[in-house]
Amino acid sequence: MKIKLTILALSFFIGLFAHNSTNIITGKVFDAKTNEPLPLVSVSVTDLKTGTSTDFEGTFMLTLPDGSYQLEFKTLGYVPVVKEITVKDHKTVFLTIRMEEAKQELDEVVINVSHRKNTETSVLSLQKNAIAIVDGLSSQAFRNSGLSNVATAVKKIVGVSVKNGKYVYVRGLGDRYTKTILNKMDIPGLDPDRNTIQMDLFPTAILDNVLVYKTFTADLPADFTGGVVNLVTKDFPARKEQTLSIGSSYNPIMNVNQNFLTYQGGRLDFLAIDDGTYSIPIDINEKIPYTFEHDSKLTEITKKFNPELGAIPQQNFLNYNFSYYIGNRFDVSDKGKSLGYIANISYRTDYKMYDNIQQNNYKKNSDKDVYDLEMAKQQTGNLGVTNVILNALGGITYKTGHSKYKFNLLHIRNGEKNSGVFNQDYNESDFVTFKNHYLAYTQRQITNAFLSGIHSNLEKKFKTTWQISATKSGIYDKDVRSTPYQLDNNQYSIAPNNQPKRIWRYLGEMDYVAKADFEKTLKDHHNKWQFGLLSSFKDRDYSIYLYQIGIKGISTFEGNGNELLAEQNIWTPQTDRGSYIINQSVYNLSNLYNAKQINASAYTSAQYKLTDKLKTVLGLRLEKFMMLYTGQNTTRTLKFDNDIVIDKLDLFPSVNFTYSLTDDSNLRLSYARTTARPSFKEASIAEIFDPLSNMTFIGNIHLKPTYIQNADIRFESYSDKTDMFALSGFYKYFKDPIELAFYQAAPSNFTPKNLGNAQVYGLELEWRKNLQFISPSLKHFKFNTNLSVIQSKMMMYDEEYQLRLNTAR
Repeated sequence: MKIKLTILALSFFIGLFAHNSTNIITGKVFDAKTNEPLPLVSVSVTDLKTGTSTDFEGTFMLTLPDGSYQLEFKTLGYVPVVKEITVKDHKTVFLTIRMEEAKQELDEVVINVSHRKNTETSVLSLQKNAIAIVDGLSSQAFRNSGLSNVATAVKKIVGVSVKNGKYVYVRGLGDRYTKTILNKMDIPGLDPDRNTIQMDLFPTAILDNVLVYKTFTADLPADFTGGVVNLVTKDFPARKEQTLSIGSSYNPIMNVNQNFLTYQGGRLDFLAIDDGTYSIPIDINEKIPYTFEHDSKLTEITKKFNPELGAIPQQNFLNYNFSYYIGNRFDVSDKGKSLGYIANISYRTDYKMYDNIQQNNYKKNSDKDVYDLEMAKQQTGNLGVTNVILNALGGITYKTGHSKYKFNLLHIRNGEKNSGVFNQDYNESDFVTFKNHYLAYTQRQITNAFLSGIHSNLEKKFKTTWQISATKSGIYDKDVRSTPYQLDNNQYSIAPNNQPKRIWRYLGEMDYVAKADFEKTLKDHHNKWQFGLLSSFKDRDYSIYLYQIGIKGISTFEGNGNELLAEQNIWTPQTDRGSYIINQSVYNLSNLYNAKQINASAYTSAQYKLTDKLKTVLGLRLEKFMMLYTGQNTTRTLKFDNDIVIDKLDLFPSVNFTYSLTDDSNLRLSYARTTARPSFKEASIAEIFDPLSNMTFIGNIHLKPTYIQNADIRFESYSDKTDMFALSGFYKYFKDPIELAFYQAAPSNFTPKNLGNAQVYGLELEWRKNLQFISPSLKHFKFNTNLSVIQSKMMMYDEEYQLRLNTAR
C-alpha cells in the first residue's frame, strides 16, 4: 500500500507592478480549421479606437486600464470575431482566437471569454488539426494532476507506459523504437544500456507541453516506430512572473525506514556532485606490484582504495522537492520588438527501499523426459536507492515583427546511490551459495545549448526556421563494489574464481545537430510545400576500469563487507597475507571503445486539401547514416580503427490522409516506412559485465538496422473545450528486428542479434469528458480513461529455432 502525503505545497505569483493599474491582454489568433497562426490580423478596441495587429506567429499584445471592452479581430477572407472582456487589478489575460474562413456573408461572432489561458484546450486543438496522429499533455494538465516530472506525466497519454519509472514505451515498443527529442532536436541518452533518455530527469516545471507523435511525417527523424516524444520548453511570459513550489511525499515502506540500506558516500552527494570520494584513487596507468614481488607499494596502493564495501542500515527521510521559476518580457522599441527571459531551478531527492527482491534464472533439464524447469540461479535480498536530481534552465528570446530568436541553456545532474545485500544460489555446474554486498554510485549529467530562429516573409508567405543544438552528456558509474562471500558449512570465504570487484565505467558523448526547415504557403492557404535539411554528429567514448581484491593467507571471514579492507586485513610484505588490489583493466581492452554516428538528411513534404473535407500530406525523407567504431577484442586479434561498420542510404516515404466527418470529428489513415538502428554499444565488440546480475553483454559488430512498415487508422471526435474520444488501430511489420539472445554454451552471456521478422498490432482507446453535463457545479471535474490492447509476434532466427528443436520436450 502506498500513501502519498503532501507536507507542503506552495505556489504563488509575485509581481513588481506600478501603482497605476494597467492590464495586459495578449494571445494568439489561429485558423479554426488548420490550427495555423494568422499574421496581420487587425485587433481593435472599439471603445477606445485603438488597436494593434498580429505578428508572423499570430500573437498580439495590448495594454489597457481597468474596465470592460470589446476587441474586434478582422482579416481578409475570415469571419470577424468580437471578444468581450473585463479586466482589473493588474491582470494578464491570454486569449486564444480561432477564426473561421468566410464562405458567405455572416454576422460577427461575439463570445464572452474567461481570464485564463487553457493550454489543455490548445493541445487538444493541436491534436485535432495536426497532419499526423499526435497525443499530448499540457502544462495545465501537469499542474492539475500534481505531476512533478515527465516520467509520471507521460503515462497519462494513451498507448504510453514507463518502465522502472524512467524509460518510455510507446505502443508496447521499448526504448529502441521510441525517440525523445527536445524542442524537436535530438538529445543523447544517459544510459549506455538504453537508446532513449531517462524521462524522470525532466521536471514538468520547465515544460509547456509534451507531444507524442505516433505516425511519421517527413519532417521528423526516421529512426522511430512506437513514437517520438517531443519535450517543449517554456516560452517567456507576457509580464513578470515568479513561481515557487515546495513539496514532500511519504511512503510507509520507503520513507523514515530504520532499515534503509545506504553507505557513507561523499559530502556532496545531496547535490549529485562527486567531491572526489568516488574517483579512482590511483593513476590508471600506475603499475600495481604482485604479492610475490614483496613490494610495500602494493600495501600503499591497497590502502588508497575506499575500505567501505558493505551496506549499513540507517533511517532515511521523506522525499522532498522544490522548484523556482521566473520569467519576464520587455518592450525594447515602439516597433513591436521585445525581449523576454525565463529561468528555472528544480531539485528533488527520492528514497526507495526494496525488501526481499528476487531474481531467478531457470534452465531445462538435460533429460528430455523432464518437463519442469530447474533453478539455475536465484538472487534474493534488500536494496536501498537514493536518487537526487538537480535541474537548471535559462533562456532568452528576442522578437521582432517578422523574426524570433531564442537561446536556451539546460543543465541536468543526477546522482543515484545503490546499496544492497543479496544471497545468490547457483545451480549450474555445481551448487554454490554466495552472500554479495553491492554498493554503487552513478552520476549522470547533460548540458544542452539550443539556438533557433524563425523568419517570416508575410508577403511571399514563406517561413524559414533554423535550429542549432550542442549537447554534452555523461554517465559515470563510480566505484561499483561487488563483494561476494562464498558460504559453505556456515563459513564465509572468498572464491578464487569470484573475487570482489571495483568497477569504474565512464561514458562521455558530444552531440551536434543543425536543422533548417522551409515552408511555402501556396495561393490557397490550405496547401503548403515544405522542405528541409538536417545534419547530426555524435561522438561517444566508453571505458571501463576493473580492479579486483585478491586474498592471500586468509581462508575464512565473518561475511561483513567492510572487514575485507580493514587495516588489519590488508596484505603487507612482512605478513605476506591479507587482501590486496589487482588491476584487471590492462587485460580486457574490449572494455574501451570510441564510436561515431553521422546522419545527413533531407526531406520534402506537400500538404494538399483535395476536397472541403479531405486533406493529405505526402512526404519523402532521405537519410545517409554512418557509424564508425574504434576498439579491439580481448585477445587483441580483432581491431577497428575508426572503421565504418554501418553505411546506409535510405528513403522513407510517408502518406497521411485526414477526412473531416464533421467539424469536430476526423478519420485518419497513414502509412510510413521507418527504421531502428543499433546503438553504439550494440554495434561493437565490447564486453560489459554487470556486477549486480553477474551477466555479461557482448556486442555484435555485424548488426543491421531494422526497417519497419507502419499503417495506422484513427477515429477522433472533439466536443466542448476539453472533451474528446479517440479509437485507433495500428499495424507494424519489422524486418531484421534487433533482440537480445543468450549463448547456449554460456547462459550468463547475451548479445544483440537480428531475428528474422516480427509484427506488432493493436488498438487504442481514449476518452476525456468534463462532468458539467451532470451538474454545472462539476465543471472543474473531468473523467479521463485510456486503454491499449497490443499483440506482438516474432519469427525466431535459425540458431534459436535449432536450439529449441534440440531441447524440445
